[in-house]
Amino acid sequence: MARRTDYPIYSVCAIKEGCFCVAGGGGAVKTGVPNVLEIYELSHDGVQFQSELKHRHTFEKELIMNVALCPQKFWSTIAASIDTSCYIFSLKKSEAGPKGNEQEGGDCADGGSRAGETCTEEMNYEVTTVASKTTVFSDSRDAQQKVVKFSPAGYHVITGGTDGVVRMLKYPSLAVEQEFCEEGSLDEVTDLDYHQTEPKLVSVHRNGSAVAWNVETGKQSFKWTWSPNSTAYRFRGCGFLPTKQEKDLLLCSINIPCKWKGKEPSYLIKWNIGNSEPVSVRKTGRELLTALAIGPSGDYLGVGSSDGSVAIYNTDLQLLTKADGIHSTFVTAVSFVPLPKAKVEQQKSHTLALVSVSADRSFHVMLPRMTKDKQTLLLFLLLPILIIIMAVMAYVFINWYDVSKGLEAAASQQILSTMVQICFEADLHAIYKYMARYTAVRQKKR
Repeated sequence: MARRTDYPIYSVCAIKEGCFCVAGGGGAVKTGVPNVLEIYELSHDGVQFQSELKHRHTFEKELIMNVALCPQKFWSTIAASIDTSCYIFSLKKSEAGPKGNEQEGGDCADGGSRAGETCTEEMNYEVTTVASKTTVFSDSRDAQQKVVKFSPAGYHVITGGTDGVVRMLKYPSLAVEQEFCEEGSLDEVTDLDYHQTEPKLVSVHRNGSAVAWNVETGKQSFKWTWSPNSTAYRFRGCGFLPTKQEKDLLLCSINIPCKWKGKEPSYLIKWNIGNSEPVSVRKTGRELLTALAIGPSGDYLGVGSSDGSVAIYNTDLQLLTKADGIHSTFVTAVSFVPLPKAKVEQQKSHTLALVSVSADRSFHVMLPRMTKDKQTLLLFLLLPILIIIMAVMAYVFINWYDVSKGLEAAASQQILSTMVQICFEADLHAIYKYMARYTAVRQKKR
């Protein structure tokens, strides 16, 4: 399922079952492209997903680059990166939302309304700015907060930006509790994540390094880099896998070449944080990976690429499904959205969907289905079972015609031997042909 908007989308975040928000826009420059935060709800018509716009909030100059949901106030509070600051927004669902809001941009089906037209979709959410805090301190005109995340318990907001400093803020006051930085050694923070159950924090940086931090002291536990050969690689994104019964702390990352010439592949890697060694490494293709998302239960990984492709892997890094070039330009963000129970039943046990967004002004929704290659592999795995079933059927068929009484023992053994040989050769068509010919011979003798 795809849907277009009237603005480039840079971020996406699930806010409750079957509901997510997207944000983006044209920035502070007056180009006619609005800065927008929109909330959508998913529905299903029995064939495919449909998205319904539930709220559209327009900002004058503030461009949201990424968003994160507060886990303790599910679907009611999000944090956002705007310029060099962290903003906290409250989302409230009104009992009866107004209809017919005038908007500029695309029509209702495209996520907005054209100038002079009225959008009739029900707007039944309220978005309120609760707090804001400057988190990036730099004289550079390109200074920006690049990433924001909540701690699993929801008591802290963690930010990172172009000044290379990771800051832990108390929620909801946004007072700085801890700063993670080694002066002169770190570059721009491109992503970070906080472990679900352990006090572990990992940040990845544009200079190619990943850093594990001691949350209590603010000191670096260890730092590491990775390159498969002489080509320099850097970490582009990271995310912890929720631990189940595993003792090791597992982290997934997407790694891309520092200087891409069009031939170097990108990698999806699973790490053991205990020793900073890769557990599993997978090449994903020659296109740069640009976005990473971890499923809520840790069963799925979603990635987006510079060519507009989106793929879903399992935690063994096996490809489940891939949609090539569904966006016309690079994927800016991906997020898994849990599905309501009614949707799960309709989708035959799929519990979530992956939403991808792009600067091409569109978002797509896809399910973690198997690729054709996986379906073919499954067919070959099931083929021996089918062969055994056909062999048993052939044996029953021969006994039913009482071969041992109508033919000599040698002939009967020859028939059985031929049937076994055919089974091992997996020529099911030959089995049917042989059985038909044998039936004709028996009827002729009678």
